[in-house]
Amino acid sequence: MPATTKKQVDPSHTIEYQRTVINDMAGDLHSIFTGTAAINAATIQLGGADIGNISDVDSQTIFFYYGGFTADASVSSPAKLAEIYSHEDATVDIADGVTITVDDQCALIITDKTSYEFFSTTTEQTNIQKLVGFADNIKTSVVKDMALDGNKRVGFIVVPDYLTTNTLSYHTPTAGTFAPTTGVMELTIGSHNLVAGRKIKISPYSLTFTCSQDSHATTHTYPRTTDPYYNKDITITSVTSTTIVFNVGITTAGNYTHNFISASNDAVYTSDSDVDDVSVDIDDTFTLTVDEGAVIII
Repeated sequence: MPATTKKQVDPSHTIEYQRTVINDMAGDLHSIFTGTAAINAATIQLGGADIGNISDVDSQTIFFYYGGFTADASVSSPAKLAEIYSHEDATVDIADGVTITVDDQCALIITDKTSYEFFSTTTEQTNIQKLVGFADNIKTSVVKDMALDGNKRVGFIVVPDYLTTNTLSYHTPTAGTFAPTTGVMELTIGSHNLVAGRKIKISPYSLTFTCSQDSHATTHTYPRTTDPYYNKDITITSVTSTTIVFNVGITTAGNYTHNFISASNDAVYTSDSDVDDVSVDIDDTFTLTVDEGAVIII
């Protein structure tokens, strides 16, 4: 298989064209191992810049879908199905004097999208480690003047799904129970989105109980430095809409009844959170313009 000639891929090119170029590149890479071609990776460019990875280029901070026609187009055999990637908040325009022909038994579909389908795998959507540094496939800062205008109708700033699943949260218990012989504790924390399997921590000496060992005459705060889960992750075993259940270990002091008295503010917090907040920055030097009928999605 001959090596693919150098191709220039710009954001204005259709997604189908970009995929064709990438498929050609993949064929060349495969041919290296079969001994039929050589390839110079330095000539693989996107938007005029060496990319390393598919989207590793600053000018691609925002990934665009296009929604408009500026030239005559048709949907006909053998390609009977055409799709425009758009979004419910964006418009698709047909310029004055332009004719769009859809033949019988053909379809032109405008599809609401909430992700950029150009990425074929989740790996391509994350900043995977390279030999030097990271791939920079995810960018959340505008580093040049950019605009959603003309046929550029939908812009995406891609944030990986896992960054929105395990978010940092704090909870103040208002009630609780503890079973000394099993180590099971249940705390009422109000409405929450925690699930079984999530990990939490309890701030030191933040839970106050009384104990029947002294007839509930004094209060005691937990967890203490001598307790099994002092400053350690605790896995939630079950939940209701307002409670969480977990195991903090059995007590060796005896089977005494514990009564919940109070808890410090934010005594319980998630310890397996990926991120507390993700922001998208537009530097004071640059301008991001979003025209009427266009939309940017984060």
